[in-house]
Amino acid sequence: MINLNAYGWNEKLNQLKQESAFKTLSHGRVSTVHRTCYEVISVNGLFQCELTGSLMYGKSDFELPCTGDWVIFQPFDDNKGIIVDRLPRERILYRKKSGSVADKQAFASYVDKAFIVQSLMIISMFAG
Repeated sequence: MINLNAYGWNEKLNQLKQESAFKTLSHGRVSTVHRTCYEVISVNGLFQCELTGSLMYGKSDFELPCTGDWVIFQPFDDNKGIIVDRLPRERILYRKKSGSVADKQAFASYVDKAFIVQSLMIISMFAG
């Protein structure tokens, strides 16, 4: 059994879950996103989850779960499940969605610290 408190679960998140229509289902944290497949860490281990149709087609890209989100899901196998809801986010990192549309795309939530790393380009001029 995994202690989700080590992953950031707290009383505030528990209260938000209790306000959800899916409060009796399992909850967990999205650790990895692979297009339409989400790896979710829960008290019962790691689950490979997909979205319900209403989440997949009824939401903008910004509203889809991203790494760090807390979600409510319905397990249906030893390690598979369906995400039915996402708890409200805090501290989101997002970027402009690729393409010509001026939408935004979240790629991480509940971020405490972020480091920006950029390569250094050195140009040297030699007199010949």
